[in-house]
Amino acid sequence: MTGVGFFAGLGLPSSRLAIATHPAMLNDVQAFLARITDPHASESQGKPDLDALLATAQRNGVIGVQMALNNFLSLTRSHVIPTRRFFKSVVPKRAQVAVAYMVVGPQDLMATGLPPDTVGAVGTMEWAPDLQSLKPLPYHPKNLWVAADLHTPTGEPWNLCPRSFLKRQLRNFKAKTGLDVVVGPEIEFHAFEKYGEDGVPDKCGFTVERNTLDTLAEFFYLLRLVMPTHSPTCSVVVTVHSSNPAWSTHQCAEILGLLGKAGDLMDTMVETLDQAGIEVNTWHCEGGNIQWEFSLGPRDALTTADDIVYTRTAVKAVARQFGLTATMAPKPLGATEIGNGGHLHFSLRNAAGENVFIDESDPAGISKIGRHFMAGILKHLVGISLVLLPTEMSYERAVPHFWAGVFTAWGRENKEAALRVCCPNSNANNVELKIADSTANPYLAIGTIIAAGLDGIENQLELGPEATEDPGLLPADFKKEHGIRQMPTTLEAALKEFANEPLIKEAWGEEMADKYSRTIKFVADYVSKMPKADRYKLYCEKY
Repeated sequence: MTGVGFFAGLGLPSSRLAIATHPAMLNDVQAFLARITDPHASESQGKPDLDALLATAQRNGVIGVQMALNNFLSLTRSHVIPTRRFFKSVVPKRAQVAVAYMVVGPQDLMATGLPPDTVGAVGTMEWAPDLQSLKPLPYHPKNLWVAADLHTPTGEPWNLCPRSFLKRQLRNFKAKTGLDVVVGPEIEFHAFEKYGEDGVPDKCGFTVERNTLDTLAEFFYLLRLVMPTHSPTCSVVVTVHSSNPAWSTHQCAEILGLLGKAGDLMDTMVETLDQAGIEVNTWHCEGGNIQWEFSLGPRDALTTADDIVYTRTAVKAVARQFGLTATMAPKPLGATEIGNGGHLHFSLRNAAGENVFIDESDPAGISKIGRHFMAGILKHLVGISLVLLPTEMSYERAVPHFWAGVFTAWGRENKEAALRVCCPNSNANNVELKIADSTANPYLAIGTIIAAGLDGIENQLELGPEATEDPGLLPADFKKEHGIRQMPTTLEAALKEFANEPLIKEAWGEEMADKYSRTIKFVADYVSKMPKADRYKLYCEKY
């Protein structure tokens, strides 16, 4: 269900900052999107009629298509192609793109010192848009969005393209197991109006003007919660100093919902994702100040990676409409505050669509293949940490006792273990990887986890004993005996582990591994020389 309802308008209340829709949008665009994004379409139906698609897009006021790629630093780079050229030329013939896009970091500089010069000033690759990923952009309604692979000028997938890498891992996994990988992501972020002098987002959250107080009871309620400042015109400017209460969307509704802005922000974000065909399972206040979370519905791994890229951009764009900055940076409020994760939930499905990760006869409810899959992940997790935690700020978040999953252990509903087996209704359903954050490229992260899990399946690796408490509190002898390690605590340590990880050499290939690690190091060296306030602002703005 892609884009259903978007072109009919959202019908938001007048008090809400509505997403604009173009008056020329017609109902038949739903069929237009369905035709080119139907995952069940058979080869016998042939290629899509690009002329018909162009005509439909033009009738619906679409003037451009944003082609997006997510680079090594998980920063989205895009070109906007006018609609006619997109369907007439780019879809059938591709379009050129600079190879340097892959190594541009948050400081907007191209990484240098990457011999041979395959990702520098010389050379181009080609956009290859995937029409199955096409989505509307409710916050920019005259454009559509599409994910693109990068191909060589001769038409082969580029070996440094993250999206093509994930496709290779999925094909390999399917060929060797007959199974599909299903992934459901969580996206955590902070939303705020301004920065403090130290570059850290202001924890006060939102400032809201109210010209009237509807009731005397509301007046006293506000006085009890916040300190209002009265203007000469008797309007009230209220700053919510306490931000949202940890995990309490209900209490947050009592405080922020009364003022309207936070509720409208989240409602609009959910509507934006819904119009793009991205299912939001739940959203709520997270454990930190001014922090929120979306849990998205599980889908096939490639679609989920596309959804993550789209959602990260949409969250920031919608927040801007409300005069706010949204950031998914790993630790935007400093060392003592809760950070933002990019958790990934994995399950395995057979051809009948059955979840084969589970086995009710197992004491923990996990099937043999599920256990092997988890064992493979834990075996390689330290060595692939650079893929999941690619920035210096990542290691400010990846510390014990902050539910970041920094120990290579597993446990049912254990939020301190790297792998948390999720058990709705007391039954195992999927395994959550907790360590990753949103500076990780989702195609590389998901693809590498799949490669690690496949190694566990092929070699029938045995899963160690369950951690029934915080792994950080387990005796050192127990952890040593069962191979429970702490994840690297610095980017430098992660770079060393990455260089020595055999799975990376096998799954990635030497060229991509070399270019990736050099790019990460180049960015880290540059950012480390910045004043702390500037460094925090940079990560908050770019992620």
